[in-house]
Amino acid sequence: MALSAGLDKMRRPERTSNSMRALQTAKHAERHGALDAVVDGFYRAYWEEGEDIGALPTVRRVAEAAGLAWEPVEAALEASAYAEEVLRDYEQAHQVGFSAVPAFVFGDAGFTGAQPLEVFRRVAEQAAEALRADPHAFDRQREAFAAGPKAD
Repeated sequence: MALSAGLDKMRRPERTSNSMRALQTAKHAERHGALDAVVDGFYRAYWEEGEDIGALPTVRRVAEAAGLAWEPVEAALEASAYAEEVLRDYEQAHQVGFSAVPAFVFGDAGFTGAQPLEVFRRVAEQAAEALRADPHAFDRQREAFAAGPKAD
């Protein structure tokens, strides 16, 4: 799938990482205006370099390359400052039916895993069509995501 989409540097890592540190670092980065750079860095490290994105040296390299000072990131990781938030996101994803990554939502359609580019085009076109017909077509979905996981 990656090659057919022009992602010729993408390769499957030898082992799956525990991404908790990476996800917490992304939460920290979001609050400091560096989310896109951190996410791109972790994707590159994992999918192009085959690195363990849970390993502190990789986390540090990605965080610093995104312009984040390491000491506050390290302190947040040591204190598990964003762990509850990451776990809430995980729970919310499960509640709406996602059990794998990557996960994608287009309007009211969602899917996980590697998909042909045509799948992305089709669901994006369907979502755009629905919004042209009704600009509020996906308000309930947005509200549900904003509300977070339901209490049991």
